[in-house]
Amino acid sequence: MDISFATRALRSLCEDPSASSLQRATVEALRARIADVRAADSAADLLVSVVFDSSSTPGLIIKLSDACAIVCEVGHSQVPLDGQGSVAWERVRRIKVMSVGDQL
Repeated sequence: MDISFATRALRSLCEDPSASSLQRATVEALRARIADVRAADSAADLLVSVVFDSSSTPGLIIKLSDACAIVCEVGHSQVPLDGQGSVAWERVRRIKVMSVGDQL
């Protein structure tokens, strides 16, 4: 999948999390989950420790630990929808990282 970032700081954090103040286990989890996202064909492939949020701005929350997560939005200009008007996660091939940190 393609990943974009809301800010340059987020891009830097995700590309080199060891330079951050995150705990070591969280740094390792962040590296692994970003690699998982890049390797996935679609958002539907990310079911392990991922919660989908289909609110007004569809996105997903990728848990790194009990207290930390990557919050993403669908990165398509038009959100892929299924026949019922729900997000077609199997067709989501772009996400945008909006934040990394404490879960909401």
